[in-house]
Amino acid sequence: MIRMTLFVLATFGVVITAVALSRGRAATVVGDSVHGKVLFEGYCAECHTLRAAGSTGRFGPNLDNMKPSYALVVNQIETGGTQGAGLPPAARLTFGPGIHTFAPSDIRDIAAFVFLSTHG
Repeated sequence: MIRMTLFVLATFGVVITAVALSRGRAATVVGDSVHGKVLFEGYCAECHTLRAAGSTGRFGPNLDNMKPSYALVVNQIETGGTQGAGLPPAARLTFGPGIHTFAPSDIRDIAAFVFLSTHG
């Protein structure tokens, strides 16, 4: 079902654009949050807690509590976060140099999903 949804979205070139409030000022959020959820579940859920994804990761920040801005999520993905600094050996990075690099549209999609999930 998820593949069918992604196919339909891609076929019609749908990009979900939402305007949400962030700390008293309007923040423009550009990205496909449906695709962002799929990417989050595949690459981020192992470490991060986010109720909307059904994830209870123990290594990265709890995003439900943190409620990061859209720009912060984009920045963390673009820079690779901490690149594993301070993580226990059991933690497995799922993206970063030599592991996986996201396309710019994928970064926007993940950021849209995280932001809309935590500010809704």
